[in-house]
Amino acid sequence: MTAIRRMGLLNMPSLRLNAFDQSPDSINEEVLERKWRSWVDHESRMRLAWFVFLYDQIYGLYMDISPMVLYTEVTSPFPCDEQLWNARTAREWYSWLPTYQSQVMSKPSFIDVLRKLLDPPRHEEIPLRLNRLEAHILAVNLYRIRWDASKRSVLFDMEAFVHAEEVTLGKKQVVDAASGTVAIDSAAENALQELLEAAPSAT
Repeated sequence: MTAIRRMGLLNMPSLRLNAFDQSPDSINEEVLERKWRSWVDHESRMRLAWFVFLYDQIYGLYMDISPMVLYTEVTSPFPCDEQLWNARTAREWYSWLPTYQSQVMSKPSFIDVLRKLLDPPRHEEIPLRLNRLEAHILAVNLYRIRWDASKRSVLFDMEAFVHAEEVTLGKKQVVDAASGTVAIDSAAENALQELLEAAPSAT
């Protein structure tokens, strides 16, 4: 995990592929092959980081321990769609690029999608179009957020949580630490439900 962090694999930029505006028949095969290999290398590194990050989150949940990496540390874009990743040749990859490029331009970041799921009214402008891997990444992190909230709850007694639930139901009172914990857990629970509803349309 330390190596992944030090290598900057959690904070990789998107790879620009705007050089590919030529027709398939006019592009040089050698150039195409080289660009494809370069893209595969970049995407492989990014996917490695995402899967190590996921392992860290899931292992922590399973063992009931804190993760080594916080979700707020990750700024890399989501992995690409499976159709592009599973391309067997440079030509097949090239044929999927226009679709992929249009998606990349409009696709929100990992943190932006979490914001959208946790607080939909304030982030209506963020589109929610997910593939299966993205949905899995988000689900794991929403469970992680709920786990964090459950650990904070031990600081408060039951009376505080009754008060917190009243606050989250709309009473005009100052939101204290306990009510904030309940609100976060409730938001994550609702976000998981929204994600579940969006999952059938995930590609």
